[in-house]
Amino acid sequence: MESNAITLIGIFLTFIVSTASLLITIFYSRKTTFINTVTNSRIKYIQDFRRSVSNYLGLLRIYQSLKSDEKRSEKNIEILKSIEISKFQVLLFLNPENQTWDEYIINEIENLHNIIVTSPEINPNSDDLNKVIEKFVVSVQYLLKLEWEGAKLESKKGIINEREQLYLNRKNRKKLDVYLNKIK
Repeated sequence: MESNAITLIGIFLTFIVSTASLLITIFYSRKTTFINTVTNSRIKYIQDFRRSVSNYLGLLRIYQSLKSDEKRSEKNIEILKSIEISKFQVLLFLNPENQTWDEYIINEIENLHNIIVTSPEINPNSDDLNKVIEKFVVSVQYLLKLEWEGAKLESKKGIINEREQLYLNRKNRKKLDVYLNKIK
C-alpha cells in the first residue's frame, strides 16, 4: 500500500512538473512569436519606406529636369500625379506626433515638394536645392538606421522598453543634427 502511495505521489509530481513545463514553453513560444512578428514587420517597414522614398525622389528629379514648357504637357501631368501619389505614400509611413523624427521629415517633404513642384523655374543644380535634397535623404537614412538598430535590439533582447527607445532616438538624432550642421 505504501509503495502505491509513493508511486501515486511520483505520478502526481511528474504531472505537475510536466504541466508547468508545458505552460512555460507555451508562454515563451508566444513571446518569441510576437517578437519575431514585430521584428519582421519592422524590417518590412524599412524596405517599403526606403522604396517609397526613393520612388518619390526619383519622380521629383525627373520632374525637376524638365523645362518649364515641358512641365505643362499631358505626359508630364501624369508625372505630377505620380509625384503626388508617391508623396502621400511616404507621408503615410510617418507619424506626425513623433516630433523627434517623423514631424521633421514631413516638414522636409513639404519643403522639397514646394521647391520642386510649386516653383516654376528652379535650377536643378542649385546648391540650395541640393542641400534640401541632401538634408531629406540623410534624415531618412538616419530614421532607417534607427529602425534597423531597433529591430536588431528587439531580436536580441525581446521587447524594447521606453528608456532603450529613447536612448536610440537621442543617439541617432544627435548624429543627424551633427551631420546637418555640417551641410548648412
